[in-house]
Parts: sequence; C-alpha cells; structure tokens
Amino acid sequence: MKMTNIWKTGLFARFFVIFAVSIIFVSVAGFFQGDSAKAYSTLYSLGKQGISYITLCQLLFSSFMISILNSIFFSEKLFGDMMVLMRAVWMLVCTIIVIIFCIFVFDWFPVDFVPGWLGFFLSFGICFIISTGVMVIKTRIESKKYEELLENYKNKKTGDE
Repeated sequence: MKMTNIWKTGLFARFFVIFAVSIIFVSVAGFFQGDSAKAYSTLYSLGKQGISYITLCQLLFSSFMISILNSIFFSEKLFGDMMVLMRAVWMLVCTIIVIIFCIFVFDWFPVDFVPGWLGFFLSFGICFIISTGVMVIKTRIESKKYEELLENYKNKKTGDE
C-alpha cells in the first residue's frame, strides 16, 4: 500500500484519535483510581503519578491494531458487499479480541480479577455507546446537508428549464 493511499484512508488520523482517547481515558481513570489500581494493574504501575513509557507503548500497539481493523472492515475493496451493520459488529468483536489479547499479554489486570473484567466491559460499553451516538449524529447531519444540496440542485435544474 502506497503512503498516499494510507493517508487517503485516514488510517493515521484514526490511529492518533484512538491513541489520544486511550491516553485520556487511562489518565482520567489513573487520576481517580491509580494508587489503588497500581497493586493489580500494569496500566497504573505509577499510580496517580502518570503513565509509564511501557504503558504508552502498549496503548500505541492496541490503538494501531484497532485502527488497522477499522481500515480492513470498512474497506470497500474487501467488504464492499457486506452491510455496514455487519462490518461494525465484526469490527466490534475483533476489537474486543485485540483488547483481551492485550489484557493477557501485557497483564493489564489479573485474568481472574472479576472487577477488572467488569470495569473493562463497562468502560468499553460506555465508549462504544458514545462513539456510536457520535457516528449516528454525524451521519444525520451529513445526510441532512446532502438532502439540502440535492433539493437545491433540483430547484436550480427546474429553474434552468
């Protein structure tokens, strides 16, 4: 894939947005619960003092993997025939798998720690609902804009005749 194609697909923009949101989320959670979470989570190894370089690299990896999944599932070349809803569902499933992989490999919290899993699914669910809401609102705004442009075009065409 050429570098210009990567920029056109928005891979890097999406990657940096996901990375930034991840850092913000981990930072806010660390500010409130960092010292208590540092006993069982490598994400908060520094407690309220901040995020370690290792954690930043782990978030960088997970953000990159999720942005790659996004590019794959929303590629018209690969999944052009699949409904957008199905693409989103499969991307959601694969994203959860990537995050679970990171939990195991990077030891973000002990695998048998039930509050960690509850927190993961709760925070993931909240982020998913917020991002879905933003996408729906954005789609409605764009749809309304295009409907207005189409109506203006139709009015102009009938006026020209």
